[in-house]
Parts: sequence; C-alpha cells; structure tokens
Amino acid sequence: MLGRLAQILVPVVMILLMLIAILLLPDIDPKNMLSMFENRLLPSIMGTEQPRKSF
Repeated sequence: MLGRLAQILVPVVMILLMLIAILLLPDIDPKNMLSMFENRLLPSIMGTEQPRKSF
C-alpha cells in the first residue's frame, strides 16, 4: 500500500521541487555568495581537508 503511494507521490514532489527551483532562478544573485567565497574556493576546500582525513 505505501509502496504504491510512494510511486505516486515521489514524482509529484520531485516535479514540484524542480518547478520551484526553476521559477526561483531569476531571483538568484551570485554576488550574495561573495562573503562565503571571499578568497575564492580554495580556503573552503582546505577547511574540509582535516575532517575528510578522519574518515
């Protein structure tokens, strides 16, 4: 019963999420990410090096 409900609901939810993302594309401003990537992407990548080594 739940498997068939999932077969119906999962595609509907995925389509709605993709539609929302597509409709929000014109409002996205990449300059808002500059404070996060102030010194380019390298510091963010270097910050993940230590946690990655622990796994």
